[in-house]
Parts: sequence; structure tokens; C-alpha cells
Amino acid sequence: MTALNKQALREAAEKAGKDKWQAKKINGDFYVIRSGSYIKQCGITSYQPIAEIDHKPVRDFVAMVNPATTLALLDENLQLQREKDATEAVALALRDDMRQAREQLEAAEKRNAEQREYYEGVIADGGKRIAELENSETQLINERDAAESALADMYQAATGERPEWSNMFGF
Repeated sequence: MTALNKQALREAAEKAGKDKWQAKKINGDFYVIRSGSYIKQCGITSYQPIAEIDHKPVRDFVAMVNPATTLALLDENLQLQREKDATEAVALALRDDMRQAREQLEAAEKRNAEQREYYEGVIADGGKRIAELENSETQLINERDAAESALADMYQAATGERPEWSNMFGF
């Protein structure tokens, strides 16, 4: 039902009054009357008729679909539409939040990958540098030992004795 039809139905229900209706058999005829308007006193019957309908299912239906019921249904429909709109607004906000969170997650994962790549390079370079320093240390020890041996040979050549080296350098 379109909003225009709902508005037209609301206006028609308001014009018809906000009364409830009831189905009633009065003097052998079947009527839809305003609820509570049937009064029988001193042999006189009074009521406010809405319609005379012989077909019972139609009469019962018309009595149930009165202006008050119609307005209540339209109000309930309006409330449900507002709740639906609010739920949709929340869903859209959550969707936007999730999209933003997904973008932030992707950016963080990209930064982590870049940092991982950088630090893996730093670790590899550090490993190479450690190997270079270890080789350099070994080379320096070998050169020191060779210099020490050459110095001992020169000392022996000059004095005829082989020197006894103390561990004065702490190696």
C-alpha cells in the first residue's frame, strides 16, 4: 500500500469518526452499528446505524474494520515503518563502520608487511655484518699470531734466544 493510499485511508477513517462498530441483529434485520449505541428501554430500541448488511461474514468484517481499528492499524504500520527505517539506518552505519574497519585492517596489514620486509632486510644485513666481523676477528687473530711469530723469529735472530711471551694482551 502506497503512502498516498495510507493517507487517504487515514483521512477517510478520521472523517468516519473514531468509534468502534459492532454487528447486531435488530428486529430481524442485520446491522453494523456504533458500539455501545444500542439501547432498549420501555419497549423502544435506539441505536446509531452504520450499515444494514444481510450477509453475516461481510457484516462481521465491516464491524471489525471500523475507523478505530483502521487508525490503530495505520498507526502500527507507521511505527513499524519508523522502526524499519531506524534499523536500516543502524545497518547502514554498521556497514560503513565495517568498511572503515576493513580499510584500517588492510592498511595495518600492509604496514606490517612493509615493516616485516624491512626488518627481515635489517636482520639479513645484520647477519652479514656479524659474519664479516667474525671473519675480520679471525683474520686479525691470524695476523697477530703471524706478527707475534715473526717478532719472535727476529728476537731469536738478534739474541739467539726464543722469547717467552706472557699473555700480556689478554687474548
